[in-house]
Amino acid sequence: MNVRRQHQQLCIALALAAASAAPASAAITTLVPLGNLFGDSIATPIATAVATDPYGQTPLETELGIELFYDNKDVAHKVNLGAPQTIAPGVTFNYSNVGGANAYAREIFNDAWQPGFPLSTTGSTAATSAGPKIEDGIGMHANGLITFNLDELRAAGAPDTAALFLAHLDQNDDQATNGAFRGTVIVSDANGNVLAGYINGQKVAVTQTAGVWAFSGTIPGELTGAGSNAKDFSVGLASNAKYLTLAVTSTDISADHAAWSGARIDYAPKIELDNLFDDSNTTSLWTALSTDTYKANAETADLGVDTIQLGNLHTDTNVNTSGVKFNFTSAGATTSGTTSSNGPANDSIGSDPTSRPPLRLDGNATGFPAQANWPTTELEEGIGMHANSYLTFDLDEIRTAGDLGNAQFRFTALAGLNDSAVSAGSIRTALLLSDASGVLAGYINGQLVSIIQSGGTWSFNGVIPAEINSGSTLKSNPYDVIIGSNVRYLTLVALGGTNINSDHVAWVDAQLTTLIPAPAALPAGLALMGLLTMRRR
Repeated sequence: MNVRRQHQQLCIALALAAASAAPASAAITTLVPLGNLFGDSIATPIATAVATDPYGQTPLETELGIELFYDNKDVAHKVNLGAPQTIAPGVTFNYSNVGGANAYAREIFNDAWQPGFPLSTTGSTAATSAGPKIEDGIGMHANGLITFNLDELRAAGAPDTAALFLAHLDQNDDQATNGAFRGTVIVSDANGNVLAGYINGQKVAVTQTAGVWAFSGTIPGELTGAGSNAKDFSVGLASNAKYLTLAVTSTDISADHAAWSGARIDYAPKIELDNLFDDSNTTSLWTALSTDTYKANAETADLGVDTIQLGNLHTDTNVNTSGVKFNFTSAGATTSGTTSSNGPANDSIGSDPTSRPPLRLDGNATGFPAQANWPTTELEEGIGMHANSYLTFDLDEIRTAGDLGNAQFRFTALAGLNDSAVSAGSIRTALLLSDASGVLAGYINGQLVSIIQSGGTWSFNGVIPAEINSGSTLKSNPYDVIIGSNVRYLTLVALGGTNINSDHVAWVDAQLTTLIPAPAALPAGLALMGLLTMRRR
């Protein structure tokens, strides 16, 4: 066995023991509701600011993370968005082609559309009168604008990493079907460059002419009426992003009560791996995650998808494009090498619209939809695979697409025999972590299993967990794996028998979460099995 790998596996055991004995560290604030910053001075720690949530508070430039804002607060803040205006230091923007105008109604508020009147996008009438808070978020009338200074948040204790801005933009319930406006988001850096622009949740080109930035190309129409065409924003904030600007524009401000419901920055966003199957490898990570095409087939041209292998797992096969070889005979791969021709797919056991079932891991077939309903029935998020096959993700490609640097991840999933096959299937699940030179760690049915290299090929070299079949007490197992920054490849494996007719493997909620902060002092190539038990949805 390779001595370096032996040392790394010994370190795994030592690190697990050390983790159980180490004192708990201070909690890290990874989710920042932006309205919670209103009312907190610039010297306030981010955790303290997040813990306070003053209902109906208006912003000030002297408060944490607030760079500037335009609204009806006073003469100094009444700025014409129909003409070029400074939206961040060094950034001049013209909103005239998206409805910007010299008209204002009220101020910007935390969790409210006016003092004591709550934000609400539930479709109720509760927001039409004064009352208690209903939803978290920011209330903004057209033509209002606010810019947040991301470096101030980092200095106050927010993680110094790439992140994700999230919000649900809708007409507030107090105006029901009235009003019409556009919601825009601009991300810019410290050098006066606009990094990205969004209108109504859709990424739109942004260009600069004579020092002034503006949206270009096709401009999405206005949002009209509560719930009629509300939009969700999912905007990547690269590590070099310094300013985040939210604005609402309309030439006619009557009843334009915009609710940025749940407006927040997530510093530990979840990366749903199955959502990458319908996006090219040139797509940004955050754009890819915003689409979730049911039954989309995994292809090596997709973002983050490195290698797909269908069959012949009993032979020496490359588990990644760096040429690392693995033989799964030790984990039960049969000499037949039998596999389905239907490759890994999003939320389904294969992409065929009529013959491949949706994912579900309840552990029984009771209530599973009839085959006639499979084309349109999506039950659980995840990756479906038919034995014998594997799918390898290039984590470096994912890191680059999300501007995540050398981020470490936590991989979690519930993997097992899909409910469509609990009466006849027989499978094992496996997971490999590797780099360009070899395999760093291996798991079977969620359990860490030792590995060995011989003649340039890797294989399992420990006690192999039993198959999951109709007689198994548990039909699935949780995976909870820490992935070090030097791990480049993550391989998910579906192992079955000679007859694979019902060997359906589901990886439900297969996702990566960026670790904030990264685990301290982990040896090179180290991957830990998480100590937490994963809950079912």
